[in-house]
Amino acid sequence: MKIVSSEEYNKIWAKIERIFNYPDIDREFNTSIPYRVYNLPNCLWNEYQESLINEAFKSLSSNDLYALDWNHDCFVYNPNENIPLDTSWEDTERNCNVYFPSYYPDGDYYSFTAMDFKYGLFGNPWKKKIYVVGESLIERFELIKNQLK
Repeated sequence: MKIVSSEEYNKIWAKIERIFNYPDIDREFNTSIPYRVYNLPNCLWNEYQESLINEAFKSLSSNDLYALDWNHDCFVYNPNENIPLDTSWEDTERNCNVYFPSYYPDGDYYSFTAMDFKYGLFGNPWKKKIYVVGESLIERFELIKNQLK
């Protein structure tokens, strides 16, 4: 996993806004790529649920993904790294704490997307929605959705 530069961060979010009309609490998520909207489960998120979604991403490709946290650090990571829930560390160079986002958006817009943006998971914590993009990810999400509650 690596933190993306602020320049790359701005380019990524601009592209996501253009492709997905996201994030914006006042606008609806929208893209020409097939997607499905799910209500977020009203439960405490745990390591098992996190691993289910991570396994779905691993089954699609061994390529790196973006892990994006609106207005915070964003990352390039690989689902094969199996990053545990609530991963954080102190960044002594910047004198701050760094938090890797979970797949469950718990207060910010979180996005996990292929670097070509053909599939991904986009969370909106205020609308209590998760947007699953791309036929292959939707198929995998359908298989696990009942285990996420």
